[in-house]
Amino acid sequence: MERSHREDQKRFYSVHSFFSLADFHKQPAVHNHSSNNLPMRPLAWLSPLEFLVQFV
Repeated sequence: MERSHREDQKRFYSVHSFFSLADFHKQPAVHNHSSNNLPMRPLAWLSPLEFLVQFV
């Protein structure tokens, strides 16, 4: 969990500004959509969505 939070800090929170609470809810949703398509070493270089498909 800590590693994931550190990556989120580098890729998202450090480079985004939030202008309202509604904006804060919208921006992470957009980020998560693209982030879930990135390959990850702990998942054998599959994206989280590709990894999930294996179990569905």
